[in-house]
Amino acid sequence: ANCTGTTSAAKTVTISACGNVPGCPGLQLYQTTSSNDGTALRRNAHINCANQGARLPTLAELECMCANRLTLPGGWNSGHYWTGEQTASGTYYMVRFMNDGCSIYGGTTTNYERYRCVL
Repeated sequence: ANCTGTTSAAKTVTISACGNVPGCPGLQLYQTTSSNDGTALRRNAHINCANQGARLPTLAELECMCANRLTLPGGWNSGHYWTGEQTASGTYYMVRFMNDGCSIYGGTTTNYERYRCVL
């Protein structure tokens, strides 16, 4: 999808600038994939996005991305994606991307944790 990429030596992380998200006005996406590494992924997701001049999406932005997952630049993978917004209990919201839809989680899971950086 006309993306360019760089790879980090510390982890298997690929970040590629991919442009606008169809169906989500004003949202630009960085295609980000990462290994399922639990706590390290949650801690580093903010840092990895910030190092690219980007951020984690809000819950509303991630819900929009999931609703439009079939047309996302660079495609999508099933799994739980982190938002940059915390729940009242201090955990971060996640949206689960699935073949048949989207679900919101407020907590942690170890099942295919991922993140996407946005501008």
